[in-house]
Amino acid sequence: MRDLVLRIERIHTSLGPIDGIWAPHTCDLVQELGQLLPAMALRVRDIEQVDYRLNDWGLQRQSAHIGNHHIVLQGFWRSRMGTITVLGAGGQSRVVLAVSMPTTSRPRSFDCIASSDGRHRLVAR
Repeated sequence: MRDLVLRIERIHTSLGPIDGIWAPHTCDLVQELGQLLPAMALRVRDIEQVDYRLNDWGLQRQSAHIGNHHIVLQGFWRSRMGTITVLGAGGQSRVVLAVSMPTTSRPRSFDCIASSDGRHRLVAR
């Protein structure tokens, strides 16, 4: 298993406010969520849904069993480009992550993560 590339820090970007940046290793959303969601469990209690942009990930299954949880996967055509939203039970807690897709060159991907300290702006591609 590869290292999880995740930075949790609320920043304001050209995408709007986000709660962190995530760089998955593949374009298989369900596989990648298997590593991401356990890391998000302290921020989002009782994760039950992940919203994603269809243009970024393509059509995915409508739900998946990840760990001991049943997760609803909700794809949207008109959601913010380059983001996913992790939602807790009843929508009470949520985290919006900018996603640096694996199709982005890794040096560029890591530049985006490194520059999220507020001195630079993460821009949608």
